[in-house]
Formats: sequence, structure tokens, C-alpha cells
Amino acid sequence: MRLTAMRYKTYTWPHNPRTYTIDYERKMAVHKVPFGGYQLQDLGLTRRIMRGEGEFVGEGAYQEFKKLASVFYDPGPGVLVHPGTGHFSDTIGNFLMEYYKNQGIEADFHPVHRLDKGTSGLLVVAKHPHAQERLKGQLHTAEFRRTYLAICLGSPPAEAGEVDAPIGMAEGSILARAVRPDGLPAKTRYQVLKRQGNRTLVRLELVTGRTHQVRVHMAYLGCPLAGDFLYGVEDPDLIGRPALHSWRLEVRQPVTGEQLTFQAALPEDMARLMA
Repeated sequence: MRLTAMRYKTYTWPHNPRTYTIDYERKMAVHKVPFGGYQLQDLGLTRRIMRGEGEFVGEGAYQEFKKLASVFYDPGPGVLVHPGTGHFSDTIGNFLMEYYKNQGIEADFHPVHRLDKGTSGLLVVAKHPHAQERLKGQLHTAEFRRTYLAICLGSPPAEAGEVDAPIGMAEGSILARAVRPDGLPAKTRYQVLKRQGNRTLVRLELVTGRTHQVRVHMAYLGCPLAGDFLYGVEDPDLIGRPALHSWRLEVRQPVTGEQLTFQAALPEDMARLMA
């Protein structure tokens, strides 16, 4: 998807100014630029390149990975991945294309996976179609593992388990999904990490990747995500979005074969619910 031709459209970020981390470089979106991106300001550089639990990998493996893809940290809830109706210049795609332009990087925008609107955390974006296909080939295998953190209202029936329940469109809806026997296979593993009153912090690993999978499966267990307007109860005073965070990504470097691990801390709006 080539985004450099996007036209200017006035937009104010939900939190201004916004900051992002792209490939371990902290950036701030300072002001709008004419073709639909944002002027960026450097905020410093930190490196946490890990393999497994805190073991650092060689810089060479990571630099080879950067030739293929970028790791985008915490786009912020409400920021869309792709341009679409009503959002032509305020998406992750626009931001990345401006970042690449400023850095002199020859790259296009090719997301390897997606995040639901409202989900915070990690996203891998390939820089060209071949890299996208190489990385997408790892999805739903042990080579590309996605782990989420969620805060549920209520608690799953066990401390740990696996939800194996097919997901399809909900009857009479063009947006909502539901567990139904004629749906597509869907499997989610979960582990309870902490309880705070009627809230539960849960770690979840996607075995499949259906739309709204975590949200549907947790609601199916009787413990919908806090703030989930579609499958639970919307409560802006509690949290202004479904409490879901893309916490950890493990991906195999297609060139060197090394397993790389990226991790993004729980955002403040979720952390305070468990304080």
C-alpha cells in the first residue's frame, strides 16, 4: 500500500502531542505536513533487543530485520492502521511513510498483521511485498507468536486454559462476531496473572487470528474486556476503549533465522485499573 499520495486533511491527535517508538527510536509528532503525515522530532534512542527472557541478541540480526520490517510501538488506542473512510491522513500508515521519508528509507507500507481499533501495543510492518509475504508465512506458527494482556470484568473459569470455539458473524450485525458452530476455527490460550476486585489481568496467546478473537472468546467465557462497547459494557469513566494490549511479539528473522522478541509495557490506562 503506497501512501505518499495522500492529500492533506486537518486532524488533531486524541492526545497532542503524540509520541511513538519506531524501531527503538522515540519520536514525537510535532505538527502536520502537507501530504498527510507529521513532522517528527527525535526523543532519544534506547535498545532492548531480546531473545527469550531478557537475553540480548546480536545487533547484526536486528539490523538485518530492519531491512525487511519495522516494529511500531504503541500507536495508541483509536489510531487506525490503514487509511479508510474518514481517516485518510491520521493513520499508522501515514505516520510511517513520513518517518521513512525523513530517514531516507526506501520503503512502502505493508502490515504483517493488524490491531483492532482501540488496541494498544506492538505491530510489525513490512517495508516491501516480499518481506510481507515472508513474515506473514510465519503467522499462526511457533515462529510468530503474539501475546496480549487484557483486563476482564469477572474471571475465566480456571487459572489457565484454552478456548477452542469457532467464530463467525453475529446474527443481524455487520460488525460484531460471535461463537457459533458454523464459524471459522478459533483458538486462544489464557493465563490469569492478577485479580483486583472484580477485574482480572489475563495473558492471552493467539493460536489463530480471527477478527475480535480475544474479545469474543473472553465474553464467551463470561468475562468480557473492561470498556468493550461491543461485547461487554461501555464505561468511559473506567477506560475509554476495550482493555486490550499487544504486549509481546516473537518473530523469526527470515534472513538469519534468529528468534527476536519485542515487548511493550502495559499502558497507563490499563495499569491503573489493576493498581
